[in-house]
Amino acid sequence: MGRGLFVGRFQPFHLGHLKALRWILEREDEVIICIGSAQYSHSLRNPFTVGERVEMIWRV
Repeated sequence: MGRGLFVGRFQPFHLGHLKALRWILEREDEVIICIGSAQYSHSLRNPFTVGERVEMIWRV
């Protein structure tokens, strides 16, 4: 086993992301989560800042 990589925008982090994260963790010892960046936040396409998205993921 090794390390998994999970890349996404997570705008917002939802149950599908959680399911994928659990799938990775069943197969790997640890996972690195890479949060895609957006130049702008609080828009319809990017409603959350990177800090808000990190907080969402930590709370799950």
